[in-house]
Amino acid sequence: MSFKIELEQEAYWAIQTINFDLKAASEKQMLQLSELDELNLNAYKSSNIYKEQAKRWHDRHVRMRQFEEGDMVLLFNSRLRLFPSKLRSW
Repeated sequence: MSFKIELEQEAYWAIQTINFDLKAASEKQMLQLSELDELNLNAYKSSNIYKEQAKRWHDRHVRMRQFEEGDMVLLFNSRLRLFPSKLRSW
């Protein structure tokens, strides 16, 4: 009989410990989730700042060119395909 009482007491202690840990774990998880949200927001802001700086740098270094009729220019036609499909042989 004493074995059964001891086993029940250990089981009760384990259940209390687990319940306590679940509460602490849920609070810790909520804290981690809020930290993750803050980290994502900071990363988003940083990426926007980087994009703005890159755009400013690009805009400063772009040279406006004026073309006259008869000037020779290089035309890039993105629709022109020398090899329309991969590994095509004729």
